[in-house]
Amino acid sequence: MLQILIPTIMEESDLINPIWKKLVLKKKQVNLNFLPAKILLSRLQITLKNESSADVIQQAANEVFRLYLNNKELPNAKKDILLLLNK
Repeated sequence: MLQILIPTIMEESDLINPIWKKLVLKKKQVNLNFLPAKILLSRLQITLKNESSADVIQQAANEVFRLYLNNKELPNAKKDILLLLNK
């Protein structure tokens, strides 16, 4: 039987990509399409104004990453992932 390998748009290993920290720290400006991510990023960026320890930054980056990972099949999330990860 012939198996076709379908590349995944996003994997667990993408967590190490620095883009997630750049997003939450406002070091990377991107026009996002996925509304839940826009809302989450706004909330996290406000939180990081008051507390920006390395742990809090990593936790925020993880939260954004998880949102995209869990919704990677949705059209607007897919658009953002392709844009963010340059896939």
